[in-house]
Amino acid sequence: MDFINIIGAMAQEDMKKTKILASLTIAQAILESNWGKSSLAQAPNYNLFGIKGTYKGNYVIKPTSEFENGKWIKINAKFRKYPSWRESIADHSALFNSMARYKNLRGCTDYKLACKYVREDGYATDPGYTQKLINLIEANNLTRFDKVSTNNTNTYTVKSGDTLSKIASKYGTTYQELAKINNIKNPNLIYPGQVLKLT
Repeated sequence: MDFINIIGAMAQEDMKKTKILASLTIAQAILESNWGKSSLAQAPNYNLFGIKGTYKGNYVIKPTSEFENGKWIKINAKFRKYPSWRESIADHSALFNSMARYKNLRGCTDYKLACKYVREDGYATDPGYTQKLINLIEANNLTRFDKVSTNNTNTYTVKSGDTLSKIASKYGTTYQELAKINNIKNPNLIYPGQVLKLT
């Protein structure tokens, strides 16, 4: 769940700028990086999505499996290398927004359609890719990150019984991020009536 909260906050922020559905981004990050544990997703590569090629001239060569002519084959491929997960997410959305074949993902608000499109548009060769993404979204309630606050105030007033973790979870971020934004030294010490900045 920590991985979801960390990536979820980044994907939600990214969605506001790029219109790429946060639940799709998170599900792909989980699937492609094995919950952030793959060697490609770890330091020093930070590639959450298995995106091939180079990023600002940086790459790493890794073995991978591709589904071709009805069977799985092993190949060595060049994968993009990023400074952090945040850049990996931004580049993932930039890919969808810059390539014509992904245009149906832009502004798509139906996660099932987004999962169908990303496979059909050629992102992955795995025939079961769409269903794997849908299963991850539904099992982990990832659609909660697709909701962007409609009020223009990016603040929250603490109510009795609130914890920083509970507030963070509600807004798709982490308590560490909220503590940082609000200069809270002790995350266990918040009080009713306190106004917290959310971004």
